[in-house]
Amino acid sequence: VAFVPSGGLRGPGWDAGDVHVSDLYRAMPFSNVLCSGVMSGVSLFKLLNYTTSMASFEGVYTQDGDRLLQISGARYSYNTQLNSNRLISVDIWNETSLEYQPIERLGMYSFAAESFLCETFPPFPDLLGLDFDIEGEIPAVSDDSRYVQEVVAAF
Repeated sequence: VAFVPSGGLRGPGWDAGDVHVSDLYRAMPFSNVLCSGVMSGVSLFKLLNYTTSMASFEGVYTQDGDRLLQISGARYSYNTQLNSNRLISVDIWNETSLEYQPIERLGMYSFAAESFLCETFPPFPDLLGLDFDIEGEIPAVSDDSRYVQEVVAAF
């Protein structure tokens, strides 16, 4: 599963067709490197519940509006009418069966994000490792040799 904060993405998007590496640098203009780790279903649910509960969904910049994570490799549903626990369900893409499957509480999931999310942007460093307490979880570690834009381009 991969995460990027909404506030880290810039621009209007692209027309259908080829996407160039220069487009990625315009959309993600910050010098963030890849960070990765392994989290349990419990921790992933906690992370996604936080991001949906804090996001304003107002379509304009607000203090917490950039807390909504954009994700790949998972899908989730939430209810904005609820105040603090908006998350309803989480499904994870299974590469073997080529379909989404419900999250397993004690299942372990590899994740990737940008270093700003893993190291600096509160409270994400806690949610991506400092608060891990389930056996098998591996806190996020940054790879200073791999810029996020290059990883996305290779994908």
